[in-house]
Amino acid sequence: MSQATAADEPVQLNKQPKSISGKIADVDAVVLNGPVKTPGTALFPVPIESEFGNAEYLEAPALRQTAAKLIGEHFNLAGLELLTTDNGIRFFWRKHGTKTAIGKCIKPSGLLFELSEAAFIIWLAADKCAGWTKHKVEALLYHELCHAGRDEQGRTFLRQHDVQAFASEVRYYGLWAEDLREFGKAVRQLTLDDAE
Repeated sequence: MSQATAADEPVQLNKQPKSISGKIADVDAVVLNGPVKTPGTALFPVPIESEFGNAEYLEAPALRQTAAKLIGEHFNLAGLELLTTDNGIRFFWRKHGTKTAIGKCIKPSGLLFELSEAAFIIWLAADKCAGWTKHKVEALLYHELCHAGRDEQGRTFLRQHDVQAFASEVRYYGLWAEDLREFGKAVRQLTLDDAE
């Protein structure tokens, strides 16, 4: 059972509109039938700890479907289309994240490749993603998909981050390197509405 069931409960909003005189009018609580459907606030269905039992990982069909949508929408992921079928990319929820990772894209080799038969394995940490909106989970999944690379010959590889820097480095020295300048251009293109 996922946490989405809690979101299906009626939501109570305590409205206290101001009257024309500026004083607060007495208004009863408003009960809505079902969850609030405001864009960007719908929660992603993340499994709860009891669903894992003794397992550390659970297959994640909802992540697979979301990934297929993202791959179809983003030109930089287009080379991954063939990998979304036949388990080319396998998707899992991990029960617990680590201190440094809430998600990971792995290119399996050796025994792990033999057992998974996957070009890539992507997992997201269920404990860290619990209560996240669909938008936020999509952003994390998109990030992990960006690590999955495929060249013109069909060979797969892991991509590194575009930028590796410290905030203090940029504060003191500015956008001194080419990768930082490219990152700066991307950040400047954002509007306040785009950023969360």
